[in-house]
Amino acid sequence: KWQQMSPALNAGRITAPLLMNAPDSEYVIGLQQYWEMRDHHRPVEMWIFPDEDHIKHQPVHRLVVYDRNVDWFNYWLREVRDPDPSKGPQYKRWDALRAERDASRR
Repeated sequence: KWQQMSPALNAGRITAPLLMNAPDSEYVIGLQQYWEMRDHHRPVEMWIFPDEDHIKHQPVHRLVVYDRNVDWFNYWLREVRDPDPSKGPQYKRWDALRAERDASRR
C-alpha cells in the first residue's frame, strides 16, 4: 500500500507546486520527495531552518516562512507578485520552475 500512498513514489502524478520549509532535524525525510519532484520536472523548493523543530519557534524564521508562503501561493495560484524589488530573485527561481514544468509537458 505504501507505493500507492507515498508522495515521493508518485511524484510524476503530482501537479501542485510544493514549497517545503523544513527544520534541520527533519529535512532528510523530505529529500526523496524533493528529488523525485525535481526528476519529474515538478515545481518544488526546499528551505532548511537551523535549530528549529517541526513548528518554527524562532520569530525571524516564522516571519520568513509566513512571508514566503504568502508569496508562493500568490504566485502559483493567483499569478500575483509582490512588487518589492528585493523579492526579484525568488520570482526568477519560480519563473524557471514554471518554465521547466511547462517545457516538460510539451
